[in-house]
Amino acid sequence: MPDWLRYVREHLSLPDSPAERQAEIVEELAGQLEDAYQEAIRSGLNETEARAAANQHVADWGALANDLRQAGFRQSRRPHFAPTQEPAAAKLKRPPLSAGANRAAHGTEPSAILARAAAIVSNARQDLRYALRMLAKNPGFGSMAILTLAIGIGANTAIFSFVNSVLLRPLPYPNSDRLAIILSGQGNASRAPLSTFELFHIREQTREFDQVAGIWVTNGTLPGEGDAEQVKRGVVTSNFLPLLCAKPALGHFFGSEDEDRKQSRAIIISHGVWVRRFGSDPRIVGRSVRVGQGSAVVTGVLPANFRLIFPNDASVPSNVDYFDTLPIDASNPGGPGFLHLIGRLRSGSNLARAQGEGDAIASRLRSLNPEIALSNFHLYMFSLHADDVREVRTTLLLLFGGVAFVLLIACANVANLVMARAMHRGAAGRFMCAARVMHSASLNTTPVKRSTAGLRMCVVGAPPKGSETSSPSIRTATLSCALQRQRNLSNEFYFFRSLR
Repeated sequence: MPDWLRYVREHLSLPDSPAERQAEIVEELAGQLEDAYQEAIRSGLNETEARAAANQHVADWGALANDLRQAGFRQSRRPHFAPTQEPAAAKLKRPPLSAGANRAAHGTEPSAILARAAAIVSNARQDLRYALRMLAKNPGFGSMAILTLAIGIGANTAIFSFVNSVLLRPLPYPNSDRLAIILSGQGNASRAPLSTFELFHIREQTREFDQVAGIWVTNGTLPGEGDAEQVKRGVVTSNFLPLLCAKPALGHFFGSEDEDRKQSRAIIISHGVWVRRFGSDPRIVGRSVRVGQGSAVVTGVLPANFRLIFPNDASVPSNVDYFDTLPIDASNPGGPGFLHLIGRLRSGSNLARAQGEGDAIASRLRSLNPEIALSNFHLYMFSLHADDVREVRTTLLLLFGGVAFVLLIACANVANLVMARAMHRGAAGRFMCAARVMHSASLNTTPVKRSTAGLRMCVVGAPPKGSETSSPSIRTATLSCALQRQRNLSNEFYFFRSLR
């Protein structure tokens, strides 16, 4: 493997520079030549050809030494170049724009586009290796920066994952954005369930909802033969389950005829009961099973991932073992309120219109029943998702804002570390920071213009006021970075232009 440190010392003569600065410049140039050599090896060249390709990266060592002397070894603060003279450092080998690449820029050569993309990736690899080499020189600084950012990013990722699952991700139901929970206000209660009489009239009068259904959860006996076991029983209207489940795993949902008590009782069982009690028997649908002191016909089995999502104060558990139906009529105006209602808005409707309609329906119900009128009956409509997370929404958003602020502090700390490291290196370090800021400024210009501005700042920019001299090693490193970045941005500019 070539000894690039020795090669640079033999070709670059800086007799009037301090030994420490000479060593830094030699090490930086040797590292760049080593990168070029390794890149040529990976491209398929043998060692001799790869070394020759790397040697071509500096065309004139004498002119480069002269440019470095003009840039920082003289006492003047700003080097002066002849108007027509190009610095020899600018003669570093650049990837030429071939005719094929020019055609690719106009979208006529897909293969050239791929070649340009490969060049961008290759240059990015070189930048990464350079960054890793700089971190290896300062492991303490690199470890502290990585640890600081890891804490901020890790905290943000964890909290955002939780916020996304609770607040942002929609409910696992069909048309979940159109589902609303319907509550009643009676007396001092503002989140009360409703009666079958009230549900009957809401169904009859609503024009904003295409479906309104209700559920009441109580205790029941596990269906099937075997030991008696107390489980959760859901008493629902026949249209409740289709609102929350696209289709059952087996069988079918309830029909309107299942609400008729003159017919045989029908039930739909959960996936867990089907597996535990009936051994996953696919012939369970249509079979009559024992339920308490009577019997019922199993009409369907729910999917394994089905669960109910209601607000905590609704007393509706997420897992219910089996469901049966409840007849809905207006035969009991003074009946108790025990049904938790959900409705599905019609396409094009919204909660504001539904709330206005609910106020009108509540007014008509007060006129139909004196007991309802005395209780100051009202109807309230809320998004099912928003109402389910109403108690934790503010807390989660504050927590997310807090960890975002932690990430901001982490980024500020890393910036302070970079600045402190630059200040520790003296005035030349401050000049390097200014050059890099200039290089990345002006986002409204093209990549080529930004890189040219950075190159000009690196070559002819003055060090900060009050500094007697500037470090040529810093200027050399910044200059080489600017030249490399110029090649990268030029490749990106022509590549993305070719995609238009």
